[in-house]
Amino acid sequence: MTKEDRQYINLDEIIAYEFRCKQETCGARITVIAAKGVVIPGNCPQGHDWVKPGMEAVAAHNALQQFLESVPEVERLKRFLGCELYLQLRYPQESQSDMVNKIRS
Repeated sequence: MTKEDRQYINLDEIIAYEFRCKQETCGARITVIAAKGVVIPGNCPQGHDWVKPGMEAVAAHNALQQFLESVPEVERLKRFLGCELYLQLRYPQESQSDMVNKIRS
């Protein structure tokens, strides 16, 4: 028998968001306290652009910004829902598809 422990978080457990630079030689981080009005930094501390021009990049930026703004709003209004939302976390060594396959089986 295999035992697996899974971790779940509720939205009210989010205390901060960490933004990490994806440049291979950088990896700089900015941590922002989770609160209404979180703004995605435009650059990393080393000056690499995080918000690049182009339709896809703008769409990605807007979607992430909407998500960050919606978390406190959902938390504020959750008393009107008949359910609670928990986010399941994957282990760092697991791929997204591995996790989805385990959930489905």
